[in-house]
Amino acid sequence: MNTLLEVRSGPAYYACKANVLENLEVKLSKGNIRKVLVIHGRKSWEVTEPFFPSLENIETIFFTYGGECSDPEIERVKKAALEHGADALIGIGGGKLLDLAKSAGNSLQKEIILIPTWLPPVLPGHR
Repeated sequence: MNTLLEVRSGPAYYACKANVLENLEVKLSKGNIRKVLVIHGRKSWEVTEPFFPSLENIETIFFTYGGECSDPEIERVKKAALEHGADALIGIGGGKLLDLAKSAGNSLQKEIILIPTWLPPVLPGHR
């Protein structure tokens, strides 16, 4: 008899549409989220900043990650989230950063919002 129970769930909410970040504050407020820790990398923030809304009624703490999803980095994010009393973690970036946000958020049992970014590859001779 196989006693393994395997559950593969997806996000509770998923949106993919033009200008989707314009609704971020409304979605956070509906979830009773008042304070967020926004985790980002340098490049991912450069790409996202022009589109990231001003969250008028949500306290926003920005946190630059160290470039890897490692145990020490997870602990650093968790410490920042706890120190600031974040209700949720917002991860902005690529795979490692999103994994970091998920790991820290799951460990803290906080809501996790993921904003994936994509940077086009740099072609040789085109910087």
